[in-house]
Amino acid sequence: MALRGVTAVTLSLCSINLHVTASTISTFSDDECQKSLQSLPGSNGYPDGLCTNFRQQASAQYGSFMVVQLDYGCAVTLYGANTDSDPCSAVVLDIASLGTCYNTSWQYYSIDGCTMPSLVPTTSAVNPLPTSDTGRSSNSTNLGAIVGGVVGGVAFVAAIIAGAVFSLWLRPRRKGKHVAEAAAAAEAAFTVPPAGDKPPVEEVPGHHHQPQELSGNYVVEAPSPYYDQHELVGSDPAELPGQHYP
Repeated sequence: MALRGVTAVTLSLCSINLHVTASTISTFSDDECQKSLQSLPGSNGYPDGLCTNFRQQASAQYGSFMVVQLDYGCAVTLYGANTDSDPCSAVVLDIASLGTCYNTSWQYYSIDGCTMPSLVPTTSAVNPLPTSDTGRSSNSTNLGAIVGGVVGGVAFVAAIIAGAVFSLWLRPRRKGKHVAEAAAAAEAAFTVPPAGDKPPVEEVPGHHHQPQELSGNYVVEAPSPYYDQHELVGSDPAELPGQHYP
């Protein structure tokens, strides 16, 4: 009985180890990797994996797929449509990233470059992604981005409102201060100092002249137009020769 119990535990541990170290590709019924459909276990492809058709492996119609777990050292190569009759002859190929959603345009895959099984350590799983959490992680990422955008927008609007309020509050205070200073300056300019504070009036130094009377001058009058009449010295009046009238 004890031997059977030890054997059962050993087989259980081996099955768990094989499940953990196997590479896994999950299929989804939608085209955004949200509704889980089926898991496709992949064998350790050492040194090169087998070219596998997605539709032959999937038991139902799928819309997208995702690599959720990789064996130690493994890489999943994706192939597009074949260019000839040979499988995986596509010129379009890509190395699948863990946790990335792919559509059905990729028709073939192979698991390559894995480490030799005898050299695989006990903890050989590389970044396992549970199928049930893939959709949840995508939704959490989207929700976090939305929340971050909303918080950033609210902070931006709050900063604008605070700036406007500060500007409106500061402008009247500055204006009132300028008005008060101008009024004080005007009052100081028009204030009459007390009589005792008036400075003494100083006169400009000069010569003091005693009042003097002008010397008496004769008034010069303009010459009168009436002069003494003098007769010109001349001869007696002469008569013109001619007839004598009686």
